[in-house]
Amino acid sequence: LPYFGLGQMYVHREELDNAIICFEKVLKLHPSNYDTLKVLGSLYAHSEPIEQKEKLERRQKAKELLKKVVEMCADDVEALIELAQLTESSDPQVHLIQFLFFFHSLSIDHIASLDAYTKAADFLQNTLQVDVPPEITNNIGSLAFSMGQYQRAKESFEKASQKISDDISAGHNELSGLQTTVTYNLARCLEMLCLFDDAERLYKSILHEKPSYIDCYMRLGCLARDKGQIYESSVWFKVYLGFIV
Repeated sequence: LPYFGLGQMYVHREELDNAIICFEKVLKLHPSNYDTLKVLGSLYAHSEPIEQKEKLERRQKAKELLKKVVEMCADDVEALIELAQLTESSDPQVHLIQFLFFFHSLSIDHIASLDAYTKAADFLQNTLQVDVPPEITNNIGSLAFSMGQYQRAKESFEKASQKISDDISAGHNELSGLQTTVTYNLARCLEMLCLFDDAERLYKSILHEKPSYIDCYMRLGCLARDKGQIYESSVWFKVYLGFIV
């Protein structure tokens, strides 16, 4: 592929328009080539043609090519973030979250997914200089938990919980459901770290607010059973069964 090498040379010289011409020729011959799609998508995104119309056309082409890249290689975090940056929205973090959830819905291993969320959180905090949404922090915790990284998971859930509490105090009451989920996740994590009393306290706090959160009855029953409190555990299990039978 002589044009691929020539295109790389032009990129090195920062002659982006000439590089685009070369990679367009390669893509025409090999429309599904991953490397060409990624390079050309990035070139479209970063080139600055004089004509505004051409600039908009290139941005649209960049979105199309980078979306193909993400679909072909779900663990390509660089393409994922670059795709989010191309959004026309004034709030690119919203689009990054959307792309992350699309990414997470694909069949990929937990290591790649955790890496994606971690890099995205870093991008939001250090590049866009905005707060990391609790949805992302919660997912980092969930992925770390699934990999047995319980201390890291605990720290992520605590961070997400604090952010949600601050947002609710600021009037975002729609986040109360997410707060319940994060609190439950944190309690499960505390169990795995053998912090049983703290876990029990959180489960009971959830039930105080939402008595129908039945998984808490099951966990409280298990905690009581493991302490040898057979009667108390049977009470919790009966309440749990009363919801599902």
